[in-house]
This record gives sequence, structure tokens and C-alpha cells, in this order.
Amino acid sequence: MKLKVRYQLPEVDIATLRRLFDCFGEHLRPHRWRLATSGLALLGVSVVTLGQPWPLKIVFDHVLMPSTSGSAGRLSFLDTRSPENVVMLAAGSVLVLA
Repeated sequence: MKLKVRYQLPEVDIATLRRLFDCFGEHLRPHRWRLATSGLALLGVSVVTLGQPWPLKIVFDHVLMPSTSGSAGRLSFLDTRSPENVVMLAAGSVLVLA
């Protein structure tokens, strides 16, 4: 017996959102800058979290497998640097992202 569960998101009604804003808008209005700042901080944390694997990719592409990886997606200015410098740059990037 196979049980199918379908979840359908409810439709968003603009009138309902307007009523919610009318009810809570006056309470949120004094805090709008804090809400905007926290939204930007959340966006920044998301970008940094997405960037965390990038230094490891640099180490793989330029130090561990320099001849097998193609030129697509590589940073050409790192090709002239020594592997030790590339690893130091990647380690510094990890510290900055952390």
C-alpha cells in the first residue's frame, strides 16, 4: 500500500497581508531600521556561508591537481604563484570568512 501525501501551499491573499500589516504595522514601524539591519545581516551571513568552500576549491585546483583541472573556472593570477603561497592565501581566506 503506497501512501501519497501531497502538501499544497496555501494561496497568498493580498487582502490578508494588508490586514496583518494594518494590525501589526504600527507596532513594527518604530523598529523598521532594526528589522532592515537584521535582514541585511542575515543576507551577509548567507553569502559568507556560501563562500566557505571556495578556498578549498582553490587549493584543489591550483595545488593538488594543477595539470588535470582545465582552465575554466581557474584564477589565472594564481598560476604564477608557488603552491605554498596559494595555500597561505586560501588559509587567509578561511580566516576572513570565519
